[in-house]
Amino acid sequence: MESSSYILDAAAAEKTYGIKEAFSIASAGYEAFPDDYELVFMLGGYSFCMGNAEMAYVYYLLAESLCDTEDKALITENKLAIDTDTLDAKTVRDILNNIISHRFSLRAYEKTYSFVSDLLFSENQFLFQKICDQWLRYCLIILEITACEKNRGLTDYTADHYNDWEAFGMVLEEFKFAFRRIWFGFPLSGQQYLKILAARYLVSPEFIVITCKYTVHPYYLSDTLRCAARLLSDDFPPLMSGVIMQYADWFMRTHKTNYSVMPVSESYDNGMDVLFLDAAETDCKTPKCDMDNGAGTDHCTVSYIMCANNEKYVSEVLLYLRRQRLPENCKMTVYVVYHAVSMASGYNLAMHLSHADCKIYIHQDTFIFDIYYTAKILSALDHTDYQMLGLAGSVRMPSSGRWWDSRQENIHLYLYQDLVIYIYDSTTDKRGPVTFETGSTSANLTDADCPDTILLGADYLDTDCLDGVLLATKQDVLWREDLFTNFHFYDISQSYEFKKRNFRIGLFINPVPGGGVLHEVSVSKDGENDMAYEASRKTFLRAYQADLSL
Repeated sequence: MESSSYILDAAAAEKTYGIKEAFSIASAGYEAFPDDYELVFMLGGYSFCMGNAEMAYVYYLLAESLCDTEDKALITENKLAIDTDTLDAKTVRDILNNIISHRFSLRAYEKTYSFVSDLLFSENQFLFQKICDQWLRYCLIILEITACEKNRGLTDYTADHYNDWEAFGMVLEEFKFAFRRIWFGFPLSGQQYLKILAARYLVSPEFIVITCKYTVHPYYLSDTLRCAARLLSDDFPPLMSGVIMQYADWFMRTHKTNYSVMPVSESYDNGMDVLFLDAAETDCKTPKCDMDNGAGTDHCTVSYIMCANNEKYVSEVLLYLRRQRLPENCKMTVYVVYHAVSMASGYNLAMHLSHADCKIYIHQDTFIFDIYYTAKILSALDHTDYQMLGLAGSVRMPSSGRWWDSRQENIHLYLYQDLVIYIYDSTTDKRGPVTFETGSTSANLTDADCPDTILLGADYLDTDCLDGVLLATKQDVLWREDLFTNFHFYDISQSYEFKKRNFRIGLFINPVPGGGVLHEVSVSKDGENDMAYEASRKTFLRAYQADLSL
């Protein structure tokens, strides 16, 4: 039976038996011909007639992607007739995920890849802000791997094994860690993790290539793949490393950029202590705020503090922190707080317990790959009058309270950001040509250089507010857990708490690629989280209205 027969039968049933029967026939046709845009368009129309605008919208999106004829204008017209402001975003996401999962079960991979790409790279603000979540991005990666596997003539595809985006996301996280260890110059013993994963999950060369593509900045992709191919050459069939090397050469030619990964560093452990705290069981009522921690003495102590709920990420972050080359006579402790009801309360707990000269608050998905970053921050706080330094923020707070709504010239960031389907170099105001391939400041410094000459090329910028991805302080100021009871605006609030005390806050401009730090950006679309954020934003504006320089 041809697809046209289903179309004609559905049209006839619509007139004779009604919309529901027509929808049933069109659905049967879609099962047999999932790439027929006319059947999908009919399903959208029938869904709309039955009062399901969310389903109609998703079917119109799919039909629009599948169509390559003049009918596309008609499909687009019907799609635009639906007011997205009236749609429930969660329902749309659920329907979309169900339809894509069903297409996976039908093995309609090629057109689904185009469909998902169209969604993710659309300029439609409703899709960008409400629909294109993390799981959809995982789906794109799975389908791109599958497309490459199909091009090589394979018949067993990665998409056959990963209809569960969450399961794939957990595997992708592990490969991310492995590729970053190569990119950022971990000792060879640490880079062996890639071998372990490749054997554990029995992945194809294409899986290695595409997951690396979405894990490493494009400038370093070719060299990272070459390093990966050499690592795998001893324990895997020659085809594995051969295919990976071919892709490495292709990326080098097409991207016309081939930066070397960071030089491999020797094995090193700074002997830091790690304290795990359970906020549900640990109580610390002793106030210890607005105290001078004594920075500038002949010895130093530093504490890293993070709230956590993911042991896998915590373990990886600790690997990076153990690599930090500290100044002489410097002792480092890491506080990991589990089960904090809010970021402010978790930070207060660890702050009260630590008596370090410098406290650095970071997110659990923040990876410091510049091995001298801690020494630089310590020296910066010791040799300047800044009381708090960060790596992202705005020099002038906008009236919305969202610092990234500032005018473009007021926004400053110094880090790599991982947005799942690309690594973005969010380094504004680059302060010099320091790069890995030409010999970076960090790569060439020795312990003897700390802490004075280690600030070579560093700069600072006064700000109104700092983002909480990383905040280094040499004063203890109470985090406002009385106002901010979730995980939003604790950082912007703290910026103003420091400023109210006439403490100077600013951005630390580290002259290495990506500022020496990589942060994973959440792209989940969670309605409850959005409401919590909005409630915190209003609380912030009410509490600090008199302090804002709007």
